[in-house]
Amino acid sequence: MNILASYNGANNYILDIREKSNSKYYKLGRSQSEYIIKYFNDVPKIARKWVDIDTYYGDQLQEQKILPSKPNKMGGEKIVVQKETYFQIRGKKI
Repeated sequence: MNILASYNGANNYILDIREKSNSKYYKLGRSQSEYIIKYFNDVPKIARKWVDIDTYYGDQLQEQKILPSKPNKMGGEKIVVQKETYFQIRGKKI
């Protein structure tokens, strides 16, 4: 909680958790705690690139958001976390 309270970075997920944690009804989960500890020092990079998304993820987005067609690309605004085998982006669907 101390890391979260003092976080001044640009990781949108951590910022969202910090905002939610101000509510007396919010309970920080184990996976969220581990994420904060693991990535609070990572500095996001501006991306502004279109990336292809997995068919399964496109199907899930279409179902959850009640979209007329399945999205196949996502606009990556920033790379939040980048590792050798994956990356987490903050983006928008098209």
